[in-house]
Amino acid sequence: MATLISLIVFNLQCLVILITFFYSLFIYKRISPNYMKYFVIYTTIAFIVMVPIFIKNNLILDLVFADWLNNFSLIFNFSFLVFFILLSMPDVKGRYLYLIIFGVFLLLIISSIFMNNAYLPVNSAFSINHLGLIFFSISYLFKLFSNTPDKDLKKMPVFWIVIGVLFCSLVNFPIVTLIDYFLIRHINYTNNIILRNIPPFAYLVMYSMFLKSLSCSIQK
Repeated sequence: MATLISLIVFNLQCLVILITFFYSLFIYKRISPNYMKYFVIYTTIAFIVMVPIFIKNNLILDLVFADWLNNFSLIFNFSFLVFFILLSMPDVKGRYLYLIIFGVFLLLIISSIFMNNAYLPVNSAFSINHLGLIFFSISYLFKLFSNTPDKDLKKMPVFWIVIGVLFCSLVNFPIVTLIDYFLIRHINYTNNIILRNIPPFAYLVMYSMFLKSLSCSIQK
């Protein structure tokens, strides 16, 4: 039963990623402002990475490169989201410091991937990724509220993206870190239905926020 529930939650996550990808293509010409059109690149990469993992997890084919692709996609995922957040910040103060911090996090992610078996999930790299995204998301929100925006936040596409990223990272960071601890201690965490299902649920919520962001970006 636990395995079935986990598979359902995972497949729901994949379904939302699929819908986000096709929806972003469908509305591409109507997306405004123009910088939001670049987010279609993110949804496309997410879809490409998702497909082999979906096939593997549903036992359709044993695609050995699925986790490898997912691990290395972190480099793109982290870089894209951070630069998207930085370019959307209300002011440019401290931008060079943010770039240095970004470089440190990116180097740690790359090092973590290469220091482990990339054909298996590299939890330490995902943990660093989430920690970095938490920092940049909170920095964006702090600047946003400090500058008292004159727009309705609910209608700002980037706001929903940042909220989605922050929620996913805040939820997943402790879980992914705990999984590494369990592996070191040889503790079988897969029987815990909560630990197994929280990460895909967090991604499901994040991509739902991305859908909300895309809907806000449609030019009226």
